[in-house]
Amino acid sequence: MRTLIFGAALLVAACSQEATAPTPDAAAPATNTEAAAPATGAPALAGAYTFFGDNLTAASCSLVLDGRAIEGAPGFYGVTLGTALVTAGVAGEVPCEEAYPFLSVLTGWEDLDDDGIRLIGAEGSVFGDFRLADGAYSGVIAYDGKTYGLAPETL
Repeated sequence: MRTLIFGAALLVAACSQEATAPTPDAAAPATNTEAAAPATGAPALAGAYTFFGDNLTAASCSLVLDGRAIEGAPGFYGVTLGTALVTAGVAGEVPCEEAYPFLSVLTGWEDLDDDGIRLIGAEGSVFGDFRLADGAYSGVIAYDGKTYGLAPETL
């Protein structure tokens, strides 16, 4: 079943357009609304991902786990939300926050010691821990207690 979910996630990711965002000035710190190139010493897990629920026909959201540390928060990195490809009902693209309103609280992420990803919500709260399983990261989020996935986007 996980292989089927991962395969469907990759198919949805391949069909979606990559999110684009303005490039920040070199002197400006990265925020959760600006995509930035990974900095020297960036965590290995930084990059483009697809966020998806267990109902893969609903929507998949592109997001970037930024490789630049958040100023004043060592070990925490920014998150940039892109667009969601909606395939149920009226198909099309919408902002990620429209497809998954709870993503609007994401403020960052951190690399867990066991190659996991922890998404950080408002005021530093844990949004969810994602662990690698069958090529994608899977985790239960605090918002609704449901399982969601993060699949690395490939070129």
